[in-house]
Amino acid sequence: MLFRSSVLLTPVNPWRRQACGLVPTVFTVSRRCKRTLPQWKELPMLWKSQRPEAIDLHKLRIPEAPPMRPTTRSLPWGTAHQDPFAYLENVEDPDTVAYLDREATFTDEMEKLTMPLREELLSAMERLNVTGKEAPSKPIRIKDWEFYTRNHKLSWKWGHQDSAYYRIRVVPDPTEEESSTPTEEKVLDTRLLRWRGYIVGRFVVAPNPDYFAFTVRPKDDTGTETAELWVQRIADNGTPETVTIIPSILNFVWSGDSKSIYYTVLDERLRSSKVVVRSIAYEQDNHRTGKYPYQKDLVVYEEKNPHWFVDISRSKDDRYVIIHSGSLTSSEVHLIDAQTFYHPGEQPDVVPQPVLIEPRQENVEYFVDHHDGRLFILTNRDSPNQFRMMQTKVDNCGAEHWREWIQLQPHETIEDVDIFKNFIVTYGRRHALPFVQVHCMDQTGRSNDDGAPTDRYEIALPEKYCMVRPTVNLEYDTELVRFTYNSPFTNELAVEYDMANRRLRSVDGPQLQNVHGPDYQCIRTYVVGHDGVHIPVTMICRRDMEPSDQTPLLLHVYGAYGTSMEVEFRPETLPLLERGWVIALAHVRGGSDLGRQWYIDGKLDHKPNTIRDCLAVAEWLVEHKYTNPSKMAITGTSAGGLVVGAVLNQRPELFRAALLHVPFVDVVSTMLNPDLPLTQVEYLEWGNPSEDPKTYQLMQSYSPYANVPRVNATSHAVHSDSSTANSLQWPSIMVTAGMMDQRVMYWQTLKWAAKLRANIFNSSNCVSPGDYLATNDFDMAKNGGPRNLIVRMEKAAGHFKSSDKNKRSKWEKTAHELAFLVSEVEGLDKHVVR
Repeated sequence: MLFRSSVLLTPVNPWRRQACGLVPTVFTVSRRCKRTLPQWKELPMLWKSQRPEAIDLHKLRIPEAPPMRPTTRSLPWGTAHQDPFAYLENVEDPDTVAYLDREATFTDEMEKLTMPLREELLSAMERLNVTGKEAPSKPIRIKDWEFYTRNHKLSWKWGHQDSAYYRIRVVPDPTEEESSTPTEEKVLDTRLLRWRGYIVGRFVVAPNPDYFAFTVRPKDDTGTETAELWVQRIADNGTPETVTIIPSILNFVWSGDSKSIYYTVLDERLRSSKVVVRSIAYEQDNHRTGKYPYQKDLVVYEEKNPHWFVDISRSKDDRYVIIHSGSLTSSEVHLIDAQTFYHPGEQPDVVPQPVLIEPRQENVEYFVDHHDGRLFILTNRDSPNQFRMMQTKVDNCGAEHWREWIQLQPHETIEDVDIFKNFIVTYGRRHALPFVQVHCMDQTGRSNDDGAPTDRYEIALPEKYCMVRPTVNLEYDTELVRFTYNSPFTNELAVEYDMANRRLRSVDGPQLQNVHGPDYQCIRTYVVGHDGVHIPVTMICRRDMEPSDQTPLLLHVYGAYGTSMEVEFRPETLPLLERGWVIALAHVRGGSDLGRQWYIDGKLDHKPNTIRDCLAVAEWLVEHKYTNPSKMAITGTSAGGLVVGAVLNQRPELFRAALLHVPFVDVVSTMLNPDLPLTQVEYLEWGNPSEDPKTYQLMQSYSPYANVPRVNATSHAVHSDSSTANSLQWPSIMVTAGMMDQRVMYWQTLKWAAKLRANIFNSSNCVSPGDYLATNDFDMAKNGGPRNLIVRMEKAAGHFKSSDKNKRSKWEKTAHELAFLVSEVEGLDKHVVR
């Protein structure tokens, strides 16, 4: 995005954003407690320049599990909840520090084994993701100016994405001579801020193009959710000057008159709970005259319900600031006149007043934007399984006046809207695939008398299996719409479409140079679930290959918060596709791939459906000989990690390897503690086990941490029969976590790993990798190799890792994970250093 980077959070509500801006949305929980990190052993970065060193196989000892120190918590109905590793939640406990150190040492030694493979995969990732020359950014018109960006030529060499923002006058200044040439003005240089230790996030130009604002984070930021907001003005000589700085904001918008900034803040539980306004005009006057006292920002709206969040946007026509308050299941919207001149010094009695559109109602969500005196409303009111477009006049905004604007088919739903003067664009999903429709008004920007469009048509997307994202379209009076699309074989490209002439203007972006899209294909199939539903599965592979039961396969799963499993570009999968792997995407319930009901059927009491769907897909892939259990790996992130962990507890023999990123594996302990930040918000997704014994029992039944089985001890013999060695029924597991994660606390991963280490991956149940390798006998068909548990705990990482956009650093970490998958599935005998 050119002028507004995506908000630094992942939306968990399936209905994303509104019209010209960031949609009011609900975000996944953050859990963070104040703590001081001890000096425990941190994993070293194994740079590509290092040479493989001799491996001391005697160091490859399976780490000792931490001691069990059970704690018991009594629940209101008399049940005793036991947790054998609760003390690992204390990062300063000596046993916690010692266990972290043991796992870090083992991970370090294990990853040295596959250093050549890691370098090979990193080189493949770099080669396959080489892009051509990036097209110049499209200028965006704001009043008399055009704004655009240029990337620094050498920033790519270091993996940074530094750029500079410029503007140039396109409408002659009446105060200047007609013959004068417009001068290009540099507005912001992100490279200079990087040198000062900051990373720039969102950049937003005000309706008055002399003002702009941008967010910054420290370069060494560990994934915090708030940022500092810098507000600047371009002086008459073209030099930017700082007007004010606002600390710790989550989201922000300009007022319609560019004289105020509205922003949201987090409370002590990391919940976005307030909308605050600061007068920029007041700040400027005070800088110039010094006659006003220090400004206390005004709270214009506060959400008292601890289960609800707030967010803000501004209508494209600059008429309203939109306050969206919502939970995971319901929402409510207030409008503020964006032209209200707020200046506590000159007119202290004039303050922004939010006006309610429709009172909140349980399980009803709605989102609002404005166009020509009408409100356009995206809502599931009276259609709980489908989001539809409604409209009404501003003067009659209550739900009793809402009228359906366009008719949808039962299998269609709208997810996003972008409003222009003469057109309205809707982004939707049909059969788990995206579509984009243009709705035409007449040339005055008006619709028919009943508010319906004069005409509508659908834009032909470049590829069937792809992901479409609305981008920032700041211009209101234009015939051009811009959005981005990508596919598994096409990195993100910017599409510019002429809505009036119904033709594609351009598709811009750095094209992949070493990937030939037609060499690959997507295949959509459906798997019948345990209760008869048809679960979509998208398989990605080379076009010239015929999958067989010897094909390596990686299964992706998520299934929570209504977030769909997108058929999108993932740069780390290209090396796997090149090696002949199949990538399978399971569109399980809990996401919104097939609409609202698909989400509802995978949450709360229906959460086991998500796990059963994943199992059904895995079993189908084996049954239909797309792979076999010795060649199949599975991966999931965050809530997707919960699904993977639960699936492993039930059918571990289906997989050879499992990769879990920041997994939400201890759902019960988390949801039993209402004092953790934002836990109460999650009750609408998972339930409240503290008050409902049925919810507690259900959670206990699928929680990965609560259900790790105890494997019988087996012989240490390397050549033990795999059919009778219970530990060999489990896959090797790599799990990653960040000590600074605000959403899934590090101790979830650590406690789960400790239980795995105690019950399965210990010296009594597993062959030591050192003993296995020392035999020089790599008969994978006979014994399958050792089963390994690798815990990658990063001391300075959060849920989304660092805010630094160093591509090289990210790919190096990804290469560790790919090396694990490849070595486990293709065979340690092919990929280890001895």
